[in-house]
Amino acid sequence: MLDRSVSFIIGDGLPFNPIVQVIPNFYHNRKLANLAEYRVGKGKLMICGIDIQNDLGSRPAASQLRRSLESYMKSPAFAPEAALEVEAARDLLRQRESGPHSETLQWLAGREIATGREASCDSMMNDAHGPQKGNDGIGSTKWLAGDDAAGHWWQVDLGEVYTLAGTKVKFHQEGNFLYVIQVSSDGAEWHVVTNQTGQTSIEQERNDPFEATGRFVKIVYNGVPAGIPAGHYAFEVYSR
Repeated sequence: MLDRSVSFIIGDGLPFNPIVQVIPNFYHNRKLANLAEYRVGKGKLMICGIDIQNDLGSRPAASQLRRSLESYMKSPAFAPEAALEVEAARDLLRQRESGPHSETLQWLAGREIATGREASCDSMMNDAHGPQKGNDGIGSTKWLAGDDAAGHWWQVDLGEVYTLAGTKVKFHQEGNFLYVIQVSSDGAEWHVVTNQTGQTSIEQERNDPFEATGRFVKIVYNGVPAGIPAGHYAFEVYSR
């Protein structure tokens, strides 16, 4: 079911008592949830980030979850303790993270500056899947790590410091790849600009807008699907 879900971020100052909590990683201790209930004004609200609407005939677990939630919400047991103002509820839903079948890719402004630049990595499967294959601009070539362990990284040297607007990665296949994007001006001191370790998307392409300055951009694969190595067909960096 999590392959078709989104996580919503519970901001500071909002009550946090989820039914289903998503555990992030050590980079950002964000409060994430897939299922939560609230009192909103005189009404009651159930927020579900799991797809319990589409293709239920072939997804028995999602179908059963929907029936269970509907039954629960019709019963006296549906009595949320946490309360939200109407505007706070709207803000909460605006802050959700994209997952598959939910939203289109976010648009990235600026020009692409990483294609053809010098790339490096901590692991590669063979010479045919070396680091330069991850940003050579050829759609059929790809960088692949040497095994399916988590923690492998790939990075690109942009040649000089730029004002950056975001990155776009096309993984070598669909799957729940968990990753962070890091930026550095000197290749030694790194700063996390995007953390996608707590998400459940299986989309092959991911856009991550951010604002930063740096010369080096790195993607660290903190989690990979079982038996699948880290890797991508393309990694693009955009500059304003």
